[in-house]
This record gives sequence, structure tokens and C-alpha cells, in this order.
Amino acid sequence: MYNPTEPRDPRGRWTGGGGGGRDPASILYPNLAPQREDVAYNGVYHDQVVEWLMDVFQSFGIPAVKNVPIATIDGRSTAIVDIISFPKNGPPNFIEVKTGNTPSFTNNQMAVHPMASVGGHVISATDKLAPFGIPRGAPLPAANVWSAYAVPGEELNVRPEYKAMR
Repeated sequence: MYNPTEPRDPRGRWTGGGGGGRDPASILYPNLAPQREDVAYNGVYHDQVVEWLMDVFQSFGIPAVKNVPIATIDGRSTAIVDIISFPKNGPPNFIEVKTGNTPSFTNNQMAVHPMASVGGHVISATDKLAPFGIPRGAPLPAANVWSAYAVPGEELNVRPEYKAMR
């Protein structure tokens, strides 16, 4: 639930106390404590982190899909979500991997992700979500949106961006 006393940046995202340094699975799914593996830092670092996170979810039996194109229902903004995970209980989780020294969201991500937290305002024109009961073009349920900031040699810093409104 939104708490106006929590520290936030001008875009409304949490700026502190968001689980920095913890694995996304341990934040999204308590009682899971995977060990971080090192990945090489090169031009494909982002994709390596996404693959590592997918392996984490898979190793704990948490259904997830990567690289999911989404759009606002009016079609004005589109983005590709790095990972969408589907817990047994609770809303889906969008996970955006951010790499580099000063990563930020794209303008489209800044438009689409808040709408994803509302539910019914974002669709996907792919069949990737069909195994989770979401057919192509159907509005997605409200989702939590997380950022996973990855810097080589440092712990993964996972922050909540938007909480699903139900």
C-alpha cells in the first residue's frame, strides 16, 4: 500500500529501504536464499543478469517468462519487460534489470509501468503469457514492478518501483 511518508524520488519511486543488496527472489518470495553467481562484464551483461535471474526463479519452481512486450491499452506507449514472474499467491511481478553506472527508465517504461500496477491498463501482443491464463491482447492484472540494479562486483540491488493496486 502507498505510504506518503516513505522516501521517494520525483517520479514516485522508493528511494530507500527497498531491499538493496538482496536477491530479487528473496524479496519477492520469502524463504528463498539463492547464492549470487558472478557474471562476466561485457556488452551482454544485462542479458546475462536476466538469464541468471531466470535460473534463480526456475531453481525454486517459480514460473517466469522473459522479454515480454507490453503496451498501454491505448497503444501510445510500449516497453519490453525483462522478466514477469508469477507467484502462486499474489499478483505478477515485473522485474526490470538495470545495468551501468546511472541506469534509468526509458520514457516508455515510465509510462507503461505505473499503468501495469493499476491492472487492466496494459496488454501484451504475444502468446508468452498464455500459459499463465493471459491470452494475447487481454488486459494484464495489476502487477508489482521491481528494478534489479546490477553492477559487476556488487550485490544485486532490488527496489520496488510500483506496488500492485488490487
